[in-house]
Amino acid sequence: MTESLTPTNTSADPPVTGALKTESAGTTHIVAMVVAAAAPIASAVSLIPLGMLLGNGVGMPGTIVLVTLILALFSVGFVRILPFIKNAGAFYAYVTAGLGRPAGLASAYVLSLVYISLGASVVAGFSYFATDLLQHFFHLTVPWALVAIVGVVVATALAVIGVTMTARVLFAVLACELAALVVLDISIVAHNGFPAFTWQVFSPSHIFSGAVGVAAIYAFSMFLGFEGTAIYAEEARNPQRTVPRATFIVVALIGLFYTFTSWAMVAATGPDKLVPTISNNPGAFVFGLSDQYVGTTWTDVIMVLNCCSLFAGILAFQNAGARYLYALARDDMMPRAFAKTHSKAGTPTIGLVTIAAIFVILSVIYSVAKLDPLLEMATSLVGLGTIGLVGMLTVASLSIAFFFIRRGTVGLATVGAPITAAILLGLCTFAGIENYDALTGVTTWWINNLAWILLPVAALGLVYAFWVRSRHSARYEAIGQTRV
Repeated sequence: MTESLTPTNTSADPPVTGALKTESAGTTHIVAMVVAAAAPIASAVSLIPLGMLLGNGVGMPGTIVLVTLILALFSVGFVRILPFIKNAGAFYAYVTAGLGRPAGLASAYVLSLVYISLGASVVAGFSYFATDLLQHFFHLTVPWALVAIVGVVVATALAVIGVTMTARVLFAVLACELAALVVLDISIVAHNGFPAFTWQVFSPSHIFSGAVGVAAIYAFSMFLGFEGTAIYAEEARNPQRTVPRATFIVVALIGLFYTFTSWAMVAATGPDKLVPTISNNPGAFVFGLSDQYVGTTWTDVIMVLNCCSLFAGILAFQNAGARYLYALARDDMMPRAFAKTHSKAGTPTIGLVTIAAIFVILSVIYSVAKLDPLLEMATSLVGLGTIGLVGMLTVASLSIAFFFIRRGTVGLATVGAPITAAILLGLCTFAGIENYDALTGVTTWWINNLAWILLPVAALGLVYAFWVRSRHSARYEAIGQTRV
């Protein structure tokens, strides 16, 4: 039996406790919020070198191009569904519309965990590098958990103020990040010339050499949060134009930037010396290139911006996670307190504060257990989040296709592109699971099995949805249906 789905409120919808501030975010605001989640400098410093070292070496730039094309393909169907569904729970509402309410609720629970996990991993990375900076510049030894707490408190204060203020901060940080890396890229071009930029990096023989699955997962990690454009649909000005435009800008901007930056890394060392150079010290690879091609002062700038980049990532993931909790609470699938919003800013305050508390608690637990913030906290949580998000992209692609099939709107953009994207994303998810230890970079058994927690979380959503259907039909009908 086909479930009834409409783009408007129904009598089954629970009363909304609070509303997000509408007409508050333009294309620039959304792009800044979402690209900030990708943390450009942090990704360049860690993800690209690791993808090269553990993945396919000089084939990494070509892998980034392939991932960009897959996400662009996903985005074709992603933006087509927007006129029918405008919801702060984005994927939650999309999966509900395409695969039914139980699957929708399961996806929402999983995505809430994914965003919180990714945010916590960024908190860990921020605390590690910020602690190192304090030692480097001021010779201060500060417990990393204390640095994490201060960072989370400041991020939460900015998030509560509102999307516009948060976007201004993120846009300023983002502009500095991009400028710093562009200067490094240009310096490499100036020193080595364009002939050093070999086209071999885009050849299939290099892209599909080595552990291409590992390289692909690291490439997807660089785009983490790109789907967040739809999360801000309720707060966007003219969302049917703003969100699609922002989505394609984000995919193109991230893809082009990382492709050229990774290509410049190959040009800087030469194809034959790339992997051996990275293997000496992966975390210092980009800093070493900066010392060589620009100077130590610029390296200091990149080190500072790396921390700013990670701080921006905390803001972005905290905002995304809070909006999923808000959407669930509004549909009465989480405590109603999460549906309350700030009286002036219109932000999901309870969700933001709750996620901040989770970040702090996790940081304290890892610190008390004497676990390393980067090698253990960050790796354990980023692996969980990345696999979960790529898996949810797969489910969302299938949901979009089934949504349009149900409506009788079958075409290349509405069904063909989403189905193709789902197949490719599914293969990448499988590759990530098969190479999970390479993704985390450690051999600790519990870290490399942490992603299995996604299954009971999804099962909880499914079971709860069926329980609600048997006991509270009106609440069940409201799952994923609230529209604005």
